[in-house]
Amino acid sequence: MADIIVIRKNVEYTQDQDIPNIPNPGVAFPTAGITIPFPKYSLVTNSSTFFKDNNTSSNLLTSVKPHELGITLVKPANTNLDYVDTMRVYISADGLPEVLAAHEYGKNNASAFNLTPEDVELKSYFLKDSMYVRLEAHFIDYPDSNSKIQVKTSLAVVANPLK
Repeated sequence: MADIIVIRKNVEYTQDQDIPNIPNPGVAFPTAGITIPFPKYSLVTNSSTFFKDNNTSSNLLTSVKPHELGITLVKPANTNLDYVDTMRVYISADGLPEVLAAHEYGKNNASAFNLTPEDVELKSYFLKDSMYVRLEAHFIDYPDSNSKIQVKTSLAVVANPLK
């Protein structure tokens, strides 16, 4: 019986994004907080490069799922994300619906969120030239002005090799 070979790779994407500005009118922040969507951004999937580099093809792709998703505050330095208590990451692609890819619920007093990936199949999204990523955060206080985060997305890709 021949050994079955399966290709398992994590495909990584990194993107910096500004935190939406919430003007501070000098009054207390709403006690219930505010959920604010970030503008979505495009990620080139590089799926054709993945297939070429790993001696496989789109028809041999078996699964693509969120693996690790992290959000790190990069600006201003030496501060944290204590003004956010929930983060969600959504993925969409042309002709495909937006799906929740990862989330983190609960106040975080650190400068980074390690989100919990959802068990969602993203194979059809990975096969597109581009995917779109949109963040949504629940703010419990005003963010520092001109704050910037780095979003790291890792997808677990599984495929069979060409014969």
